[in-house]
Amino acid sequence: MENRIMSNDKIDGEFISLETSENRMIDKSFYTFSRDTNKCVRCYNCVKVCSDMQGISVFQVQEDGTVGIKEKNMAATLCISCGQCIKVCPTGALKEKSNISLLKKQLNNPDKHVIAQLSPSFKHTIGEEFGITSGTDTSPKIIAALKEIGFSKVFSTGFASDVNIVETSADLKKRLDENGPFPVFTSTCTGWINYAEKFCPEFLGLLSPCKSPQQILGSLSKSYYEESIDISRENIFSVALMPCIAKKDEANRFDMKDEYGNKDVDLVLTVKEVASLLKKKGIDLNNYDKIGTFDKPMQSGTGSSRIKAVTGGLAEAMLRNMAHMMGEDPFSIDLKRLRGMDGIKITSVELEGKKLNIAVVNGIKNVPVILDMIKDGITEFHLVEVMACPGGCVGGGGIPLSKDPDIIQKRAEKIYSYDLSSEVRCSWENPDVKTLYSEYLKEPLGEESQRLFHFHYKNRRTKRIF
Repeated sequence: MENRIMSNDKIDGEFISLETSENRMIDKSFYTFSRDTNKCVRCYNCVKVCSDMQGISVFQVQEDGTVGIKEKNMAATLCISCGQCIKVCPTGALKEKSNISLLKKQLNNPDKHVIAQLSPSFKHTIGEEFGITSGTDTSPKIIAALKEIGFSKVFSTGFASDVNIVETSADLKKRLDENGPFPVFTSTCTGWINYAEKFCPEFLGLLSPCKSPQQILGSLSKSYYEESIDISRENIFSVALMPCIAKKDEANRFDMKDEYGNKDVDLVLTVKEVASLLKKKGIDLNNYDKIGTFDKPMQSGTGSSRIKAVTGGLAEAMLRNMAHMMGEDPFSIDLKRLRGMDGIKITSVELEGKKLNIAVVNGIKNVPVILDMIKDGITEFHLVEVMACPGGCVGGGGIPLSKDPDIIQKRAEKIYSYDLSSEVRCSWENPDVKTLYSEYLKEPLGEESQRLFHFHYKNRRTKRIF
């Protein structure tokens, strides 16, 4: 009979668990994924991707050839939950934690009003699981499928992306008017936030205080939306469909709750999880003929909200919005140098006679280069966009791995084509966003925006990194 010992410890106030036997350890300490050493076949893919691609080096090859970690469990390591290791693990030794059973419980609860939000990168990648061309927008089919399996409403995270762009560009404009502090670091990528808190907390004061689109929409679901229906916020169950396992981590942050203790987002599911769920329900998106539309009042997204899924897209969207705020043509500025898959892109633009220096980083291992440039005074950057995953959200850790070496570029090109054909391409021109501000928030960076959207950073650096 197998001898098992269950152990419970606390890391940063959160209970974690380890299940061990003579030759096996299942580490379930993370919100995002588990680690089963018995399934490890010593391919060392996780070691390589964590060290070579991301520069974190959580995993190490031991003297006996096994893969180990420095700390007693994953929650105690410097892992940023990017999920790239999970994508390359062939056996499930590293496996994202599934929230499907939790979702089913809520869908079967008659007292719960279960809503979903569908992120731009999600709707442009899930089709690949069903043989649909990379980058295709499958949202009409997904919306219908989600309604079929029990969701009450489906909102567009693109709407919240536009809100984030408006708020963050207003922050940049304010700092330009007040001559600093610079740069404004973007705050939408949870992997980057985890990295900043663990590796370079001295820069936390420069990060935008605005929540990510996921959390913005979650917050508005239990305030703005809740006030328009006859359902209390306690009975609204908010589910985010994302390309990234780190978003599960973000939803459980200590400060992602309202003043009544209600979480902004109750549950996060990745592309892989939702694809698995739909397949189990017998729904094949490639041969599915039902279509649906996003629900009011958070139904629309602009071209800017789409390109935010690609590295450089958020910076481009913010600069479009900045130009609009300054009375200039958002599309008269050449922003194409922000595009492409290079790990670091540096450029300058001129707005209202002011030169703005922009840095775009994708792949977390490239961040120290920019931070050193800032520390050494080599360049004064005004805006720095950081995405932890190569290519941005379209390369997220919750998206299935493709054998196509050009898959991220193909996804990006498709998204840019959708942006080009979008009727509305600038975030402030989103009609639903205009209604939100005129009827509810009043103004960007206003009192209500700060109450709903601003959050706090936490220094999580320890002596381990010195």
